[in-house]
Amino acid sequence: PSAAAGLGAPQPPECAAVECPPSRTMRAPNSTRFGVRAYPADHLWATYSVDKLGEAFEEATYEGFEHLFGYISGANADGTKIDMTAPVWTRIEAGAGPFCKSHFKVAFSVPAKLQGDAPKPTDAQVALEPTGAALSCVAVRGFGGHAKDTNIIAESAALAQELEDGGWVFDASAFVVAQYDDPYTPSGRHNEILLPLSPSACASASV
Repeated sequence: PSAAAGLGAPQPPECAAVECPPSRTMRAPNSTRFGVRAYPADHLWATYSVDKLGEAFEEATYEGFEHLFGYISGANADGTKIDMTAPVWTRIEAGAGPFCKSHFKVAFSVPAKLQGDAPKPTDAQVALEPTGAALSCVAVRGFGGHAKDTNIIAESAALAQELEDGGWVFDASAFVVAQYDDPYTPSGRHNEILLPLSPSACASASV
């Protein structure tokens, strides 16, 4: 689907089959505008963080996915399997210069039934962390195809430009790529770029 098609769904259809984190649509997206979505700041995620040089989104996401999939497959204090959720989040904080590493944080949402009692990871590189205030209200822009190093910068820049043009106050220091489909889904894919909004911008958003 086109970017416009991706923008048209406040809650992606994938969430009908796979559990997604709870959210509230503050401003419904459509083919001509981005959306605004709120997430509970205390919602728990399993995360994996890594620093890498250059365009390393795909590499970092794959690496993080392997560690997080291990966690939900039994690499936890209870030795239990945990249901897969969607989307896979990759937060990207770009390095200060061309020879500086960027910081990547890959995250799986912890299922609702385990929010109060998630088993501790046995992998020292996996952590349990809340969404946090910074990502509790975000601007959302959807796009289709596979999320790659070659297109995520342009997609995030397009959302940032929309926000700037509309006078929205946002944090441009980092962004999130959300992927809702497994790598083997050939078509009809849905991805999103998330940019954190200021509390005032979030308060002014309306459905």
